[in-house]
Amino acid sequence: MAADDYAELWLSSSEGVSKKTPIIQMKRWTPSRVWDRYPEQKSKPIRLQAGKRYYIEAIQVKVTVDDCLAVGWQLPDGTMERPIPGTRLSTVSELKSTQKPTP
Repeated sequence: MAADDYAELWLSSSEGVSKKTPIIQMKRWTPSRVWDRYPEQKSKPIRLQAGKRYYIEAIQVKVTVDDCLAVGWQLPDGTMERPIPGTRLSTVSELKSTQKPTP
């Protein structure tokens, strides 16, 4: 994660928000897309299951005028995707639209 001012990254073990837990808490800023300045920019390794949806949330607290926030990850083959491509993400509203309506 790279962010200008305080930032957090949360991940859920499912596509639901209720099981989210913080995996990164950055208390120092970095320039845009500077990925390796501080140890706290990275989470411990987390294995994700291919084809399964996960809820991920990045939060930034802005203190000064300039800002940036970017999240990357490492694929099982070692490839770094920095930032995570938009093709791998969807919005929460898209996830909700796939659920059956409640009568």
